[in-house]
Amino acid sequence: MFLIRMIKMLNMHRKRFKTIFGLTFLLLVLFSAFSCIFFPTEFTETSEDKDGYQDNENLIHTSISEKWNNSWGSSESDIASDIVLDSQGNAYMIGSSDDPYNISIVKYDNKGNELWSESFDGPAGGYDTGNAIALSSDENYVYITGWVYGGSNWHTQLVKYSEDGIHQWNRTWGDDYSYTTQGYSVVVNSTGHVFVGGRNGTFSGFITCYDSLGNNIKNKSLSSLDISSVSDMVIDSADNIYITRGKPSNTVIAKYNSLLELQWNETFNPESIDFENSNPTAMSIDTQDNIYISGYVWNNSDYYWHVMKYNSSGNHLYNKTIIKNPTGEDTERSAKDITIDKNENIFLIGTCNGSNFESDKDIMIIKCDKEGNYLYNWTWDSGDIDQGKGLAYDPDGYITACGDQNSTQADPDGEDFVIIKFSLIPQNFSLSIDNLAPGTYDEDGNITLDWSDNDALNADNYTIYNSTSYIIEINSSLEYNAEGITNTTFSIENLTDGTYYYKVQAFNDYGNSTSNCMEVVIGRTPGAFSVSENSTKPYDPDGIFWLNWTSSENAEEYAIYYDTSDISDFSTAILYEDEITGTTAKINMTTLGNGLWYFTVVANNSFQQGYSETQAENNINVSIGIPPENVTLFSEDAEEYEDGIFNLNWTNTIYADNYSLYWSLSEISNVEESDVYLLYNGTELSYYLDRILEEDDKYYYFLVVSENQFGTNSSNCLNITVGYPGELPASFSLSSNDAGSPDLDGEFTLNWSGSTHADNYTLYWSLSPITDINNPQVKELYSGESQNYEVKESMGFMDDIYYFKVIAGNQFGTTESNSFSVTVGYPDDENGGLPWWLQAIFTGMISAAAGLVIKISYSRYKKRKELLEEISSKLDKIDNIEQFLKQRLGYEEWQKLQAPLNEYKKQKITEKELIKTAKKELGDRFMDIFKNR
Repeated sequence: MFLIRMIKMLNMHRKRFKTIFGLTFLLLVLFSAFSCIFFPTEFTETSEDKDGYQDNENLIHTSISEKWNNSWGSSESDIASDIVLDSQGNAYMIGSSDDPYNISIVKYDNKGNELWSESFDGPAGGYDTGNAIALSSDENYVYITGWVYGGSNWHTQLVKYSEDGIHQWNRTWGDDYSYTTQGYSVVVNSTGHVFVGGRNGTFSGFITCYDSLGNNIKNKSLSSLDISSVSDMVIDSADNIYITRGKPSNTVIAKYNSLLELQWNETFNPESIDFENSNPTAMSIDTQDNIYISGYVWNNSDYYWHVMKYNSSGNHLYNKTIIKNPTGEDTERSAKDITIDKNENIFLIGTCNGSNFESDKDIMIIKCDKEGNYLYNWTWDSGDIDQGKGLAYDPDGYITACGDQNSTQADPDGEDFVIIKFSLIPQNFSLSIDNLAPGTYDEDGNITLDWSDNDALNADNYTIYNSTSYIIEINSSLEYNAEGITNTTFSIENLTDGTYYYKVQAFNDYGNSTSNCMEVVIGRTPGAFSVSENSTKPYDPDGIFWLNWTSSENAEEYAIYYDTSDISDFSTAILYEDEITGTTAKINMTTLGNGLWYFTVVANNSFQQGYSETQAENNINVSIGIPPENVTLFSEDAEEYEDGIFNLNWTNTIYADNYSLYWSLSEISNVEESDVYLLYNGTELSYYLDRILEEDDKYYYFLVVSENQFGTNSSNCLNITVGYPGELPASFSLSSNDAGSPDLDGEFTLNWSGSTHADNYTLYWSLSPITDINNPQVKELYSGESQNYEVKESMGFMDDIYYFKVIAGNQFGTTESNSFSVTVGYPDDENGGLPWWLQAIFTGMISAAAGLVIKISYSRYKKRKELLEEISSKLDKIDNIEQFLKQRLGYEEWQKLQAPLNEYKKQKITEKELIKTAKKELGDRFMDIFKNR
């Protein structure tokens, strides 16, 4: 991390000069991707040697991975000039705004979020221009330079801000304020001294030095070198300063120490490579203190981007002509900025022609290798006019570009700053497979992996991984076919049958990326075969038959498809059965219906699906003719309409085409009998009988026959009573001859008078008056023919009021008795604390003998009540009543208590009611489980 930080810091304090040119406009932020642009034929690459150049029309145009982009602008024109990055990847961008003609600076974080922006208005409030930007070595301060209008001339301006955008100071410089001076470049050394380079009114270059407090330390005129201005400056690891600028036809580079003492100077003569003129525009420096200069060379009106490299001793290492002017316009004749990555690759930024409209321009970034050889270029297009101005390198593997854009094309006030961050990590790319036959399956085991059409930009080499399962991520479990290859195709031969998965990983110094995972299946397709069937002709009566077929070579399994028409494509047919390993299959079509059905058998294996030898042979057709299935006749309202008016309904039956409804006064066994009459014939599933067919007070019988061309099927014979052919049970009453009032021992007999015509009786009980025997609180106590029922103490009827009712029934209906109640138990008398029976003896209301009998009954009642209270108390102490009872009761006993226990849990009955019900169901057995509790 320390090395990376040092590289970042070295890269930040070496720049910048930017010349501001015309066309700029508002960014259409919706277009945020690089696009591949094909330039006119005159857009060519030139040779890498300095002795001449050779046009090359085959420039490589490709895409780079954009991380983000953003734009900034005032209400008027805003033109960017320069950009610098700090060690965190935060970007500072400088330029000029026409409203109100000030210098503008904007800071973004490494995610593209704007942190702050500031505007600087020169002392005279005139036209001000921002041209270059630099950071202090501790990154706490930002320095910008340009020029401000002084009333009659422009003067060099140096402004200092904190990293948070707080203005610290500004200085205006000029050797004579009667002349124009302009600041083009700014650098900061390790001691905090700030150096500004530019030109003065006598058209001589200058360097001026300030300390961090804004004190002017020293000024240096470059007139002795015949340098008219300083185009750009960089600073090396020893605080030496390098400057460049063109003489009338040559390029000059010079080195000064931190005291502005000249160390050496060199001049590049473009005639050495058969050009008439050269002019530098920007500089950069690598980690070895080698110096790179970008600019242009030209003959007549033909301009070419140009790069030179010198070492720190002034030795010329190489120069390269890169491409011919990509716009054909003088204003865009060269690259505007240059930056170097950690591998000494060169990146240039400028402008090229776009394709959206005649005057369209796009931002272009060119990459060259460490020897200056052209590799490829990237273009960025917002959809309108875009111009590249500044470029900065981040050692984490990113470059950040700045420029301006004009979304209104012809509007000169439409420019905005634009900033774009790109990744230098190899980008994801697409892998494909050549030599597959047929289709996605290969039968010879020879394939070629190919990613040449969309290879990974910036990749140095590739590794090919393989697996027998889908590759989600690259890890140590994978095998690889090749490592460190540079080609973008790879051939693999003699693969055995099976499924293989491949993924290619691209590498460079910044990281890696992976392709998609590609599946390759090697195997043989199934061979031809034929199919037959054994259905009954002309119609199969039960829909069950067999399909048989010959074996298909290479087939692993078979699938059967069917449809109602000839099958030309089994994928559109209906699957009947698959994963069949034999050559026969039983077909059951009983649930699908009658008609002509078509079948085909598909042989397949894990590599390919296909038909047998010909489609016609596989289209087996079978005619199914199944009679209707069973039909059920019923009536939902016949009992409610004893007047003979009701609905008859029957179920919808598979295969039935229509239904016939018959009736008779006797049970129907054959619809052909003379006393059986047709009532309805049709396709409906119900019939409304709106009249009495013959007489009331009779039994009527009905039957439905379902029909189709292959047979019939009869329903059940439904009997419906019309009127009252029989008598309901007569009225009767319920009472008890021995139930006390109250009944103290819970033992008594219930009696009911005989009901004429009754066949049986059902006795019910409840703790509330019985109005509906279907109420879940009403329990059945007895069912049979007896006319009395004896209630025992062991049944658990204790300490409450109980309600009883009897239902008398026969085949024609039911009749209810009266509701009869019995009070069991008697409360203690609170008067004097004496039981009521003892008070009755003392007052002479009963005899002592009678009182003794009552005392015995009362004592039994008291014991029951005390036992009830004891059980209730113990239940309150049990955390899980359900678990407690389940562990102590047998299965049948537990089943009897499940219903009341559920009602108790839902708070539908009380604890007292639960105990009573349990005592009634289990008797003393329920009491016993609490004795030792």
